Amino acid sequence: MQRANPTEGKYILRIIIGKLRLGFGDQFLLEAFSIAFLGDKKYLGKIKESYSVCTDIGELAEAFAEYGCKALGNFSIELGRPIKLMLAQRVENFEELEERVLGKKAAEEKYDGEWVQIHINGNEIQAFSRRLENITSQYPDLIEAIRNSVLVNKIVLDGEIVAYIEGKKRNEKMEEFYSFQKLMQRRRKYKIGKYMELCPVAIFFFDILYLEGKILMKKSYPMRRTLLEKYVKESGVVHLARRIVTENLEEIEDFFNEALEKRLEGIIIKAMNNTSIY
Repeated sequence: MQRANPTEGKYILRIIIGKLRLGFGDQFLLEAFSIAFLGDKKYLGKIKESYSVCTDIGELAEAFAEYGCKALGNFSIELGRPIKLMLAQRVENFEELEERVLGKKAAEEKYDGEWVQIHINGNEIQAFSRRLENITSQYPDLIEAIRNSVLVNKIVLDGEIVAYIEGKKRNEKMEEFYSFQKLMQRRRKYKIGKYMELCPVAIFFFDILYLEGKILMKKSYPMRRTLLEKYVKESGVVHLARRIVTENLEEIEDFFNEALEKRLEGIIIKAMNNTSIY
């Protein structure tokens, strides 16, 4: 570093910490793969589907370089390698829901926390963040609670970690959700034990993507939710995302207002039909 000029020093450090930031991202590379290895940009959609399952972009490039179009659709979920998360779209009003989601709808609470994907492979449990970083070491209390609540050996779950306290007052259940800013106290390498006490957390699971060797991403949301309820046992730390299922917009609006009163971000609406894949 002493021998490097300021510009050289900047890139030396970026190489060391793995954040070179050359000005283009993964989507740029996927477009390049489509042209370089498959000969046409028309394959980009299928390549993005493959990337949502195989998020190791080096492994993806190697497969396309060797097998070309034959590699499309042949990627599987691998425990310990996170999957790209499903994103939602905003609506301007409740009436717009009728245009977007026909028929019966599930309205789930949307929590103000950190999205997490949990991979369980026997005794090994790993937690991955929205950026696909391994954050297992930051939540040892949560990992132990999950170990006692999940009833199968191989599974991938989507959930939200929140700063949360549950208790009882005059024999009534009391709960309190705290802000995302408070939760960020847990994003640390040191003094983890101290901050486990200062900032207790819970996890609310809302989806299941993989179960005992079977990929569930192409299965319907109602089927995935049924499996989620079957294989995740709730506790004071591990929960399922709370929801209502209805066609009534007034009920959905009431549920939304209740979520805001609890200091949640809002609600997520999911279709209850057979085409509601991940």
